[in-house]
Amino acid sequence: CAERFDLIFLDPPFASGLLDAALPLAASLLKPEGWIYVEAAEMPQAPEGFIIHRHGKAGLSRFALLKRDSRC
Repeated sequence: CAERFDLIFLDPPFASGLLDAALPLAASLLKPEGWIYVEAAEMPQAPEGFIIHRHGKAGLSRFALLKRDSRC
């Protein structure tokens, strides 16, 4: 995909194991100032070059807003 996005939402079925594969792919599709919003049962590590800007928990779901690390 040649298109780049400002915001990508990732909320795969929690037991599917798809988040680990989808997160690096999503990072490669972002514009330089883009964000990734993630919902999961357990939060994975932020992809290389990203930081967790904000995170929290709602019931059994955890969420995080990721952005590029400006130090990279």
